[in-house]
Amino acid sequence: DNSRINGLNIGVGGPGSASTNQLGNTVLGADALPGANGGVSPDPTGTTGIYNTAIGYRTLRINYQGSGNVAIGADALKENKIGGANIAIGQLAMSSLEGNSPTMNNVAIGTLALQNCVNTQNSVAIGANSLQQLAGVGNNDDVTFGYNTAVGASSLGNCSAGCYNTVIGGQAGMAVNASKNNVFVGYQSGDRTAPSNNIGDNNVGVGAQSLPSLQDGASDNVAIG
Repeated sequence: DNSRINGLNIGVGGPGSASTNQLGNTVLGADALPGANGGVSPDPTGTTGIYNTAIGYRTLRINYQGSGNVAIGADALKENKIGGANIAIGQLAMSSLEGNSPTMNNVAIGTLALQNCVNTQNSVAIGANSLQQLAGVGNNDDVTFGYNTAVGASSLGNCSAGCYNTVIGGQAGMAVNASKNNVFVGYQSGDRTAPSNNIGDNNVGVGAQSLPSLQDGASDNVAIG
């Protein structure tokens, strides 16, 4: 049975819910996916999407058409409206994602992972603060801000508008801002502490602290070891 206890929504949406558009939603947490299980939807049509899992305070709190999302942790995916097939695990993970099409198929695991992203697709951020600054503002058909993969704490942490970048390692790829097709593997590979972080494209660094001092616009560099 579905139940609400002191604002805590516990249950699974289904044919017995207020709307047939709530099928298969699982909710546990105050103000989480409020339209599910007979609650009040933020959308006038009363829909909340289907097959969503929201666990934690304010997870998926304004979702109304997005389906197949998983949000675990306070404020995870809290701004998502219609984006689908996103996975956010950790406090404030993907918390700014608005879910305008085609915002889907993203994975954020770790506190503040993909926190500031508004629009993106097919991006993966694993580790606290990874891809935290990716803004991803563009038209609905723009993939300029998608297809980034960041694994490691603060990896690609300064990337605000890049695409097709792959980094593995703590603080790796910190010199990437709006560039593309860069690969950095290793702790602080592609890192830089200068105020401006805007290297060019097609750089490859393999090894701890490889390519540490690239200048703005630097492209087509390879360093191994």
